[in-house]
Amino acid sequence: MSLLLLFLIPSAYAQSSNNITTDDQFLVNNDNDLDDVVDPVEIVNCSGCKATDAILYPWMVQLIGCIALFLVTRFNIPLPYAAIMFILGAIMGAVSSLSKANNILTNSITQWTNIDSDLLLLVFLPGLIFKDAVTIPIHLFLVASLQIWLLAFPMVLVGTTLTAVVGYYVLPYQWPLAAAATLGAILASTDPIAVASVLKTSGASPRLVIHISGESLLNDGSSFVFFTIFSQLFYINMGIPDEDSSDDISVWDGFLVFVRMSMGGTCVGAGFGAALLLIIWELDRRLEREFDILQVVFGLTAAYLCYFICDQLLGMSGVVAVVTCGVIVNYFGRGMINDEKLMESYLVLAEYLLNTLLFTLGGTIWATISFEKIESYQIKGIDWAWLLVLYLLVLFIRFIQVGLFYPIISRIGLKSDWREAVFLAYGGLRGAVGVALGLSLVRHVFEKTEDFQIRKLATILQFMGGGVTLLTLSINGTSAGPILKLLGLAKPSISTERVKLLFEGMAMDFVYEQISQLYEESRFVHVNFEVLKKQVPFVTKEPPKRHGQGVDFNSYSVQRFNRQDSGCAHYLQVTGLSNRASTFAAEGNEEHVGEILLEVRQIFLELLGEAYKVLLDLGELDMQEDNGYIYDTLQASVNLARNEVEHNQSTIQDWKWTEKFIFGTAPTLNSPHKEESDEIHGPQTDPVASWASSNMQVGNSAVPAVRDRSAARRLRLDVLRTIAFQQGHKMARSKLELFINRIEIPDDGSVRETIRPALEKVKEESKEQVKEAQEMLEKEISKKDLEIILSHYCSRIIIHRLMKFIERTAEDGTLGKIEARKYLSDMDNRLRQIVDETMDQLVTGGGCDPPSDQVSRDDVIAEDEAEHLFEGDESNSVDGSQC
Repeated sequence: MSLLLLFLIPSAYAQSSNNITTDDQFLVNNDNDLDDVVDPVEIVNCSGCKATDAILYPWMVQLIGCIALFLVTRFNIPLPYAAIMFILGAIMGAVSSLSKANNILTNSITQWTNIDSDLLLLVFLPGLIFKDAVTIPIHLFLVASLQIWLLAFPMVLVGTTLTAVVGYYVLPYQWPLAAAATLGAILASTDPIAVASVLKTSGASPRLVIHISGESLLNDGSSFVFFTIFSQLFYINMGIPDEDSSDDISVWDGFLVFVRMSMGGTCVGAGFGAALLLIIWELDRRLEREFDILQVVFGLTAAYLCYFICDQLLGMSGVVAVVTCGVIVNYFGRGMINDEKLMESYLVLAEYLLNTLLFTLGGTIWATISFEKIESYQIKGIDWAWLLVLYLLVLFIRFIQVGLFYPIISRIGLKSDWREAVFLAYGGLRGAVGVALGLSLVRHVFEKTEDFQIRKLATILQFMGGGVTLLTLSINGTSAGPILKLLGLAKPSISTERVKLLFEGMAMDFVYEQISQLYEESRFVHVNFEVLKKQVPFVTKEPPKRHGQGVDFNSYSVQRFNRQDSGCAHYLQVTGLSNRASTFAAEGNEEHVGEILLEVRQIFLELLGEAYKVLLDLGELDMQEDNGYIYDTLQASVNLARNEVEHNQSTIQDWKWTEKFIFGTAPTLNSPHKEESDEIHGPQTDPVASWASSNMQVGNSAVPAVRDRSAARRLRLDVLRTIAFQQGHKMARSKLELFINRIEIPDDGSVRETIRPALEKVKEESKEQVKEAQEMLEKEISKKDLEIILSHYCSRIIIHRLMKFIERTAEDGTLGKIEARKYLSDMDNRLRQIVDETMDQLVTGGGCDPPSDQVSRDDVIAEDEAEHLFEGDESNSVDGSQC
């Protein structure tokens, strides 16, 4: 490694000592083009641009990126997303460069193509590198660290040297060796962005994944160091040295620069990593959601500050520093991060935004300079041919690199085999860091000099670097999947028909289990199985209805709510309540009984709000239907009831508040609080309300056979609101009693007399609210209407759960994404059809039974017996032809 460095630096130094900038150094394609040169400043000037124009380009790019990513995933386009954005950026740059239009968009593009070189690196690199460093599998990374170090440092220098030789001796441009070495450093960095998804979906071995991702992480730092050294030699050679660098550089100076940048960056990064660990440790407070957000923000902030201080203030490698900082946090700080999903999601979002803008900007600048209106700056056809030659040679060099080090990497660390080595060579795509370095080079040259020859040289360098990146992403990235299968590194593929059969068998078992769970609940005891069989896919046979066999089964939603951990804070509240009750009892203070009751009510209402969230997660509530009307209504009723309890010390009265949020403008049918509703909404004019008041009273046989769809819709929403309200109360009561039973209450009668009566009082208040809801329901609806609504409601619950099952199966890789999308699309159509069928049957088929089939108070099962909505004879249910 040192020998190669000593070879390149003296050779470049020998040329830089002459400090010649005439065209004797290198050739241009056409000497006659010099006659047509205009003031080069016009190339980068933006006449008429406003500062606010700059905001348009990045967000236009994000919009285009969203559409592109949607099309790529929706239609399974094999071309990598990064390559697509590079191509789209190139189109934008070419159009902007060749057209004479002067508008806001072209002004914005011009401003971004003129971005400062240091600012460009500072904006993009820290966020991208930090994300890779903190998400890499750290223990595999450490085991394979020696292998990865060989891939990322000595192998990068070999690649840089061989690419420099190609640029100097093979390409016809007669570049200075420093320019050729700079191109080699730009093309030395690899990026797994295009092959990462291929490796994941194909089931490649973790060893291959860690070799590719680990090499990319570390060679970002090494390529940046080599780029800095050789670009400085190039600038000196061209007579445009940096302000912070000297006009002369020796071999020893180059070696010291390498040591200072790499070792100094490592030390600074370690310091930032240690400081960030202290901050994360101090913010390790899992009950404070704000601290979770602060941990994420501090992480990304530390990455940018670390890069800025190293690169701009200390003259060290900011990339190496950020890598070191991220790896230290990854190894020591994983257990201190409160919400790893939040951290990962935030960094993934940042990576997406930065990569989208960076690759698009890279394509834009690449095309803007390549297709410049000034003829002498334009890329000729012969340049495209040499670009293809360079791509092939770079690919060949990559295989030489891996081949040289294969005898070593196959025997140390995690080891390797020849097939993985072949894919490692083929999958070494160029990516974000190389694009950023190339853009930095050309922007620096255009900022520092107006010399046409030097700008032409920088244009060719940037064209070759960006072109090779585009070709590796487009060709290697697209063919990576087939190559992986050809080498036998992917999981054995299963035929589509076989996968479909396996999935449908799993889906049948899942649906049967879900129907069995719902059949255990009293509220679904009269569900018509023919409706489920028609509307729900994968239904085979009807499970037994076990409710009513002498056992009171807790519903799945109650069991799920009792098991979940979201109630820990409420459990702590109950424990604190017990301690205070014990203190009051010891003091003989009976004045605080009211305080205990108030706290129990507050805890119950908080649990009730959590219960509604569980019902939403289980598919019993739906945010897509009617814009989440029922869920929002129930949550609002909880908040309003809690406000009354806290400020007015009233009993729990949340049912009345559900009737304040009417779907439409008229009050709910047969509202027990009709007077209050009239004050808010005016007198009853809704057709459903008129129909209910005149024809749906208990014992009235004048039930119309036909009602309009608006009335049917309101009737359905009232029933679903009541069902969810009753189920939520049942879940909240069950969990509150579970918490009370868990705590250790001292064997003191006075303490029990304080806690237990408060619990029973709250339970009675809850049951009273459920009774009010039931009374409204029994006045509005017949058994036949109720069965229609419940049967379709049961179908919706099962389909919602089936959709989540399909999503999990697709994430696991058992089911392909294309097939999963087809199933999910079918589920969405079925959900819409269920609503329409419910409306049709309520309009034409419901409410025509004799009075004896009406829901009466005698039919209502008591709350102590599982709260199902009605009890009747199996013979009263409608047959399949009616539903």
